[in-house]
Amino acid sequence: MATIVFLIVSNLSLFLVSFSGTILNTYLFYKFSTRRGVISGFYKLCLVKTIPNAIVCACFLFWAVPLSTLRVKNSKVPRDANVFVGQLAGAGAYIFGPLLHVCMAANRFSSLYFAIQIIKANRYPITITSIGISVIIAIVFTVMGLPKDCGFLYFPETLEWLSEEADCSTFQYDLLLYSIFGCAVISNTMNLATALRLLFDKVGGMSKTDSKTRRKKYLVNFSQSVLQDCLHVFDMINSTYTTQLNPSAWFQFLCLTFSFVSIHFLDGCVMFYFHSELHPRWLWRRAVKKRSLIRVVAMSKVSTHFNKHFKGGVKAGGQSNYTRDTLNTRNRPILDKSEKERVGLPDISYFIWLLSQIDSQFMSEHGSLVSDELLFIPDSKLMSVLFHVFAVASMLTISTLGLVLNIYLFRKFSNKPGKASAFHKLCLVKTIPNSIVCASFLLWVVPISVVQPDYDKIPRILNVFVGQVAGFGAYVTGPLLELFMSLNRFAALYFATRHLGIADFPLTGFAIIGAFGIAVLYTALGFRPNCGFVFYPANFTWDKEYTECATGMSTLIFYTVVVISTWTNLLNVATAIKLAVNKVGGMSQNDAHRRRKKLISMFTQSVIQDCLHVIDLINSIFIFKLSDALWYQFIFLSISFLLIHALDGFVMLYFHPEVQPRFLYRKFGKTSSKIATVATPTFHGDRRITTVPL
Repeated sequence: MATIVFLIVSNLSLFLVSFSGTILNTYLFYKFSTRRGVISGFYKLCLVKTIPNAIVCACFLFWAVPLSTLRVKNSKVPRDANVFVGQLAGAGAYIFGPLLHVCMAANRFSSLYFAIQIIKANRYPITITSIGISVIIAIVFTVMGLPKDCGFLYFPETLEWLSEEADCSTFQYDLLLYSIFGCAVISNTMNLATALRLLFDKVGGMSKTDSKTRRKKYLVNFSQSVLQDCLHVFDMINSTYTTQLNPSAWFQFLCLTFSFVSIHFLDGCVMFYFHSELHPRWLWRRAVKKRSLIRVVAMSKVSTHFNKHFKGGVKAGGQSNYTRDTLNTRNRPILDKSEKERVGLPDISYFIWLLSQIDSQFMSEHGSLVSDELLFIPDSKLMSVLFHVFAVASMLTISTLGLVLNIYLFRKFSNKPGKASAFHKLCLVKTIPNSIVCASFLLWVVPISVVQPDYDKIPRILNVFVGQVAGFGAYVTGPLLELFMSLNRFAALYFATRHLGIADFPLTGFAIIGAFGIAVLYTALGFRPNCGFVFYPANFTWDKEYTECATGMSTLIFYTVVVISTWTNLLNVATAIKLAVNKVGGMSQNDAHRRRKKLISMFTQSVIQDCLHVIDLINSIFIFKLSDALWYQFIFLSISFLLIHALDGFVMLYFHPEVQPRFLYRKFGKTSSKIATVATPTFHGDRRITTVPL
């Protein structure tokens, strides 16, 4: 019964994803190709990117799903047709995607660093040439598998794509693996350089409005390129490392087959989201109907501000001292501190009434009192109340789950019998910053968000203390510990002998003490006058105080996290290469397999935890700028900040079954005891699973 249910669910999920992916990418291809006007290089690359996505989804829809649904025997499937479809989807289209990602990253990189040279080179078909080279490489990879016993096949009995057992298929698998690694390294390096350029430089030689529009376009294209590249890296990690963590049939299906088709469907979703000009008309009408675009003016106190500006005039100089910090890692301020109004969302309708009372001449004369940002505010007071309830409920739920889980993990890790390894100690300490952030939301953010007091009535010293501990101390401790985890895996693989020689020295203890020392320093720096990191309950966001000192602190924390993440990712790439190339020697095959599986498990945990922090960094620096909607800002600033620390605990719980509660053992034990599977380390080339009934 379980096998029948698994086949039904797996085939249905493959059908839905492949069908949706084929329709979506075909629609995008039609829209991209029929667009009028001059088409940019990036636009051409997006057009071509829909082709490999549609090919993979169509191969699943018209080949894999029918064969699996009809339960055709592996021996009954025509080899020539099977090899052609497998090579087309699993080799040609699969390598075509990362090659186009490199072209996209190079397009963004060159447009920022070599703008003048690119304008001069526009007479040459550079984009078309790069696309042509990518197509040729994809064809070469496709043709390589056509000889006998060298192809990539689909086996409907196990719902898996497998390579034939021959030396040429092994060579093709290795070549595909290293090609994907190379493309990922090149594209991510250029993406990092592009991100630094977007942060440091402004677009000059044009008006402020044009500069802002152009910068936003750069951010949109950059964010799209990064997300598409991350999808392929995610599938690469799934099919190479994650699949070895659990031999269950459903786990293998999710990490290999389903991951393979879903990333090409999601790739189309990313392009659809970032190209709003391609959206169907009904989606435009629905979006316009749901929300109205209004300009919001916020005051320090509504009544006193009204009297001050309509009766007493503005302050000396008639200018606001508001400046926006583009490096802020948590929030974009709307107004400066002296003009902030901390009014609850249910009273937002009063602002709308107040806008109608402001004379247009006063607006033009004192425009600095008005935010230069447009906010999407819900049409009705009811929607404002619902958003308030949703925001508080979501923060309460996530912070409670995160705090309980990380405290549970701390207790389990600290009470584990036997000698704890260095990686185990780092996991134990990692629960502390996670618990601090979750507790700060649960015991501070949620209560004052419910009460919605005026900002001036919140005790500053308490607000600064919580903000500094959670937003600076705990926030920088996490990446530091992730760096030490990556360094631990790197040293264990590259310097195993020397690592044993210095095992008597408490290096891990020194590293943990150093991390907490840096965290205490970052926390203490914010206690200087008007230099702290505080929570504003009116818009449910953390933000710095508006002084040069606080701006410097915000810049410091940003650069610190970027540098740490860069080093961590470099170590992870080196570790991944070592795991892919070298085997564990000097022991029996069973011991070597067990040790390799343990190393892969630790490496995967380290990569996922680091990716969580990188995702939050991207959210709080780039993604949140794509929309000024209040709900959008809340999700990509506050929720993202809280969620990564809660998810970090879930990652450690998953990768450490020895600390899992007993009911999870019993539940997963019953599921995995039905079928025992032996899985070989695969990418997309050697996805072989042998089922052995017990």
